[in-house]
Amino acid sequence: MRDSFSLRITKIIADRAGHRCSNPVCRRATSKAHPNDPELSVNLGIAEHITAASPNGPRYDQRLTTDERKSASNGIWVCTRCSKEIDSAESAYSVDLLRRWKKDIEVATARDTVEIEAGKLQAYEYQNVLQDAFEVIFSDQLFRKRSEVKVNEGRKRIDVVFSNESKHGFFLWIKK
Repeated sequence: MRDSFSLRITKIIADRAGHRCSNPVCRRATSKAHPNDPELSVNLGIAEHITAASPNGPRYDQRLTTDERKSASNGIWVCTRCSKEIDSAESAYSVDLLRRWKKDIEVATARDTVEIEAGKLQAYEYQNVLQDAFEVIFSDQLFRKRSEVKVNEGRKRIDVVFSNESKHGFFLWIKK
């Protein structure tokens, strides 16, 4: 027996990800206009189970109940290409990694809905959004965040400083 997501849960998972692939190196939009019919759209995403929906599936966890397996908390929204890769290369995509991707896309989606008006008064809010974005994108590579105390006497400049203590990835490559 397969513990599939209901349509309602699938919609929640997709909405929480902003209809974008949760894989941070992909982030592909997962819906688009139908090429021939202005009344239709094309869905290119899937609600992937973080822990499998059935016993022989990838990352199956027998400790979960049927309701837990079918819940939105056990789902991650990805494009169909990433879904195939995640299930085909199971050992490369751990439960912890998929949960981190889910959290990161939900944080990014929430941040994308914040509107910041132009001007000096909103500079701190803009600075906080930038810091949050850097923390999500480079979560395991940048450390000890430090921001300026004041916004440079009202000038339109934002300073955000991180330490690069990366042992892998983009920032290690730049350091070399």
